Amino acid sequence: MIPKEASNLLAFALLTFAFTANAEVYKCVDNGKTTFSERPCGDSAEVVQVKTTKPTVKTGRSRAEFTDQLHSIGSRVERDKIDRRITKQKARKHSLRRKRDAKISGLRQNINYARYKNDVMIYQNEIADAREEYSNLAREIDADIDDLEKQRDEID
Repeated sequence: MIPKEASNLLAFALLTFAFTANAEVYKCVDNGKTTFSERPCGDSAEVVQVKTTKPTVKTGRSRAEFTDQLHSIGSRVERDKIDRRITKQKARKHSLRRKRDAKISGLRQNINYARYKNDVMIYQNEIADAREEYSNLAREIDADIDDLEKQRDEID
């Protein structure tokens, strides 16, 4: 399967070639000087038939090799996109970990200043809730990362 970016580039190149191959050429003679143009340059302009031939550039590559190269480029583009998404997810997880640690640190300080046993229990419960919330989010992020890594590995 050829990725969208590569197929768009190929279509653009083919259309550009097609339009340039079918362009008309006009011959104009002005004061004894002959010029050629894409547009008529006066009433005396005459259309010149230009013989076009197929390109003779020899790359040494077959159509299959060219298609394989396009596929390879597209695969690299897709892998790079997925790698960027994985990096973002890992950064998100790291940020969550820092926020959790800061919250737990603040709650521990509150425990140190708590006067009553009930207050200590409340802060300890909040710490447990913060840990559980982080663990749930971290599991979701890890699952996303695993899915993205599988997608990246399936490319090719």
